[in-house]
Amino acid sequence: MYSKIKPLLKNPWLKYSLEILIILAVFYAISLYKKQDLVKGNAPSFNEVFLNGKPVKLADYQGNAVLIHFWATWCPVCRLEQDSIEAISKDHDIITIAMNSGEADKIQAFMTKNNLSFPVIIDDDGILSRRYGITGVPTSIIVNPEGIIEYSEIGYTTNWGLRLRLWLAGS
Repeated sequence: MYSKIKPLLKNPWLKYSLEILIILAVFYAISLYKKQDLVKGNAPSFNEVFLNGKPVKLADYQGNAVLIHFWATWCPVCRLEQDSIEAISKDHDIITIAMNSGEADKIQAFMTKNNLSFPVIIDDDGILSRRYGITGVPTSIIVNPEGIIEYSEIGYTTNWGLRLRLWLAGS
């Protein structure tokens, strides 16, 4: 069989296309593997307090699509994504959850230093992240207006990718 394929691989464009296809397949498989622990179906409810002291329940967002974004102050990929999250927070419902990032004063200092104003729940003990099956940051979860998880993504996601997913979820 290899003898039939070998002449085809002499064409550099075909060879590069095949290599790219293999790389994409590997990335897709890794993405699926990383997402296997994430909660599916109904989004776990919570009753927490934002960094600014305002109480928040997931039920407060019933009827609207909401982005739940898990991040950490020490995460370099999260820092790349923070401007997108900030922009999205201006015109969409969003809840961010700071994982293993320290006490409130440390997170507030990070927010101030980086000119960020999106709402933050502190999950220093990891209870919320375990309930959602989070294994790495950043992780973005989009919950539809009925409280069902529509999309979840581990790793960097673009501003427009998140906006599109929110729109598709019913925002």
